[in-house]
Amino acid sequence: MISVSRFELVETRTGAAWCAAHQVKEHQLWYWVGKFKSETDRNDHPPRFVTPRIEDPVDVADKPLSVRVGLAIIEVTPGYDAELLRDVVRALASLC
Repeated sequence: MISVSRFELVETRTGAAWCAAHQVKEHQLWYWVGKFKSETDRNDHPPRFVTPRIEDPVDVADKPLSVRVGLAIIEVTPGYDAELLRDVVRALASLC
């Protein structure tokens, strides 16, 4: 990739001369110069940090966990029987 600095363009005085020296089409040069200029214009402002507001936090402990085995969907809630879930998953897996 060819690096274009403002100083280099000033030294050659014209974009056409720089393009001839670097075997680049002039319209490509001006496209990239404009693109980099617009990026540097956007970067002139310091970043602003915004603190997000969470109005209604959700307690995920009350939400069921969905487990898919083949076409079956099992909703597991807090306090589930692990042995029963294991048996159900094995039975469903053997059918798939």
